[in-house]
Amino acid sequence: MPLNHHQEQELGQLPGQPLDQVLEPVSNPALNQALATLADGDFYERWQAIGQLKTIGKSAIPALVALLTDEALDLEQCWFVARALGEFDDPAAVQSLVNLLSIAPDPSVQAAAIEALGKLAERSPQLRTVALDCLNPYLTDPNWGPLVIKAIGQIDHPDAINGLLIGAASPQPPLRRAALEALGSLPHPALLPHLLQGTQDSETTVRLVAVTALGAKRWGHSPVAQETIAQTLTQLLSDPAASVAEAAALALSHWGHESARAALVAAWERRQLPPALVVRLLAQMGLPSALAALGERLPQGETELLLGGIVAIAQHHSSDQTYQRRVAHLLLDWLDRPLAPFTDGAVQGALIEALGNLRVAAAFDRLLPRLRDRPDQSPTLALQVLAALRQIDPQQGADRLAAWIDQAAAQQATATARQGLQEWQAIAQAAQDGATMPFA
Repeated sequence: MPLNHHQEQELGQLPGQPLDQVLEPVSNPALNQALATLADGDFYERWQAIGQLKTIGKSAIPALVALLTDEALDLEQCWFVARALGEFDDPAAVQSLVNLLSIAPDPSVQAAAIEALGKLAERSPQLRTVALDCLNPYLTDPNWGPLVIKAIGQIDHPDAINGLLIGAASPQPPLRRAALEALGSLPHPALLPHLLQGTQDSETTVRLVAVTALGAKRWGHSPVAQETIAQTLTQLLSDPAASVAEAAALALSHWGHESARAALVAAWERRQLPPALVVRLLAQMGLPSALAALGERLPQGETELLLGGIVAIAQHHSSDQTYQRRVAHLLLDWLDRPLAPFTDGAVQGALIEALGNLRVAAAFDRLLPRLRDRPDQSPTLALQVLAALRQIDPQQGADRLAAWIDQAAAQQATATARQGLQEWQAIAQAAQDGATMPFA
């Protein structure tokens, strides 16, 4: 990728010269080796060379710039040189990257220069302002704006944030989308108005990014601001774009407020959203009122929705013991109901697995009777009961199962139950023998 004479002058360094003239075999063999590897090594070796050049220090900068003027240098080599320049916290490196950005004849090299300037601005407080000033003119460029925003998006500094706000106000949707995504990752409640404004954007992709950011901004907002966010997200549940409406539902569930729960239940009743999505989100909220809504509405729906609800409820492991007891009570109540849809074999199996996953000790007395040998007994269900007993408490489960089988009332225990107990005891004995075996 040869640079013309004007481009060489723009670089402000050495005139075009081949690699063998850039190398200085007598003065710095380590620098020469790193430059040669950067030019001719494989992908991994070139990354190692960048680390070596960083160790050598600022004296490598003039040689790197001179290397850019080598007429034999291809685009991939030039890309690595740009990345190497970005490792130096030095004004000369900044200037070289800026010049390269403005004159490089290939977009991939310009993109590398932008990324290098962004990392340099993030890493070096001393050079941050000058690096950002050099990038700002490209913020409104339809081609380079999104790359610049991505490069400065992780810099938590007023100068970088101002650049992001410029992008958020751009008439070009890709720039607004990139800027709002970056703003949403910064922990500043003062940026909330810009995210709220983004939820009203005419472009679906921009609204989607803004809504997703609001869902992640759970902490650091005042109660008034939180209520504003909840109201905004509630309105978006009826967004014409399904992706935005579903993202708003997910964001609401992250806040965990009663108002969010009420909005999701209302959306379920009005069928604004896929019922399976609402069920999963309500289960994840961990609110007693959300659990009550599931307990009331799930039995009235389709069996498939009930199955999904049971799984979702069991997957939410809350540290609130009171809430966990409510969950156990609901699942046990469903397990004992003698009417459809709870008599369905798949529903019974899902409830048994859920009780095992949640380690509900109160389920022992409800599960053991299901091991009686009956004409309608399912071998699969018996295996699910045994698995749940082990999950709840391996030792207590084995003891309770053995005692239940020995009782006169349990003479009709299934062969599966008896075989399961024998295997269980054999495994426990083998584990005990292994623990007491002396070392050879």
